Amino acid sequence: MSKLHTLQLTSPQEFFRSLGTAFPYVAFVDDMTPITTVMSWLAMGTGFLFVAGSWVVRRFWCRICPLGALMGFCARFALFSLRKEGVRCTKCGICRRVCPTQVQMVYEEKDIQNVMEEGCILCLRCVELCPERDCLTAKLGPLTVLESSPDVFFDVSPCGGRARAVPPDPVQRKTGA
Repeated sequence: MSKLHTLQLTSPQEFFRSLGTAFPYVAFVDDMTPITTVMSWLAMGTGFLFVAGSWVVRRFWCRICPLGALMGFCARFALFSLRKEGVRCTKCGICRRVCPTQVQMVYEEKDIQNVMEEGCILCLRCVELCPERDCLTAKLGPLTVLESSPDVFFDVSPCGGRARAVPPDPVQRKTGA
């Protein structure tokens, strides 16, 4: 049996020593104290947590980053706002599919006008891709920065594929269908 098959890693020291033959710069960990052993296990566990979390949840780090909490707190007092006219919303779901931070409030709310949520990074994809006129509006104080419009409708696949611009059908625009 080869050495690789019989290798049993019971501590970070043994793991790093096994890498020492392939990566000589890692071989410096021969004399690990108990505190460095604990810290090594914590570092490897944290690294594994972030890699595994990134496979499950999009932008996993952004959900636990302390800066995100600070941004969410400051968003309550921000001059920039994202407004929704719930009456004009057809619940097509495009805003939910294109959001990189998976903010659900823009899609779900019908009664609340200000749909800014703590997780929103203000990329404004929801406003750009919304096919309903003036349903979503981005404002900076009293000034309108961007409004949703059906003039250029983007077809977005439900699987998160690329968006492609689709010119509006002139017959549909005239008849309102």
